[in-house]
Amino acid sequence: MTRTTPPNSEAGLAQAFAAKHAGHARYVHATSPRRWFIRVDAVWERDKQWEPDTRLIVQYWIMEICCAAAAELHRDDPALARQLCSANFISAVERLARCDPRLAASRGDVGLPPPKKRGAK
Repeated sequence: MTRTTPPNSEAGLAQAFAAKHAGHARYVHATSPRRWFIRVDAVWERDKQWEPDTRLIVQYWIMEICCAAAAELHRDDPALARQLCSANFISAVERLARCDPRLAASRGDVGLPPPKKRGAK
């Protein structure tokens, strides 16, 4: 089933992100903490969100998509353009992108071993 969403809505821009980056971004819910993975060469690497050399490349890619949409609207609707570039809007787009079937992945999809069973050594 195909759903139509307004192109400059949070859902619409999340779909645009998934369409553009499905080949090299995956979100794995079953990791602790939950993480984005980026395809580098032939290997999936964590988007190092909580480490000192923070990359946050997925957040940057989403910001680019939101700001490109804002640039198209700036002349006609500057208030909406500012909203599309806000941190809250960009974060909402990222949260919606996580559940897109083109981006959602299992641990095995990105080369991670299965989780250890509780109580196992």
